[in-house]
Amino acid sequence: FLREESLAELVKMLTLASGSPDAYSSLGTLYDESSAVFHLELLMKVVLQNRDRILTIWTPIRDHMYSLLVNAADYCFLVERAIVSLLRLANRLLHREDIAGPVLHSLRILLLIRPPILRKAARHIAYGLHELVHTSAANIHSHEDWYTAQRHHPPA
Repeated sequence: FLREESLAELVKMLTLASGSPDAYSSLGTLYDESSAVFHLELLMKVVLQNRDRILTIWTPIRDHMYSLLVNAADYCFLVERAIVSLLRLANRLLHREDIAGPVLHSLRILLLIRPPILRKAARHIAYGLHELVHTSAANIHSHEDWYTAQRHHPPA
């Protein structure tokens, strides 16, 4: 069990380690996609294990996912895992009333992905959204939240 400050520092370190190639070059270090994916998966594990304190770490997690997905130049394994991770987080966190709104709002990140990347990730996004609606439809209450859930129709 980590204190909140320790958890925040761990999340910060894992977001840095799971960054895009541009983030690594700005730090002056070599980029290794396998390492970045490992750290992203570890970050998601830490987040899901600390669901009870998700409100304290949600903003950096959301910002990191935004950075990975919106700033991606090409489709790569890290982008694929970031998409899957965002959808997995949404599926696991929508049951909590206190975070359901921000989580659904964060899915709008998927609408900002560049079209060539979106086409390559369409299967993952469609499956993730299908699971989301199938398992969590009862937790989507407002018109705006349903609009978000329905807007994700990636081009085939």
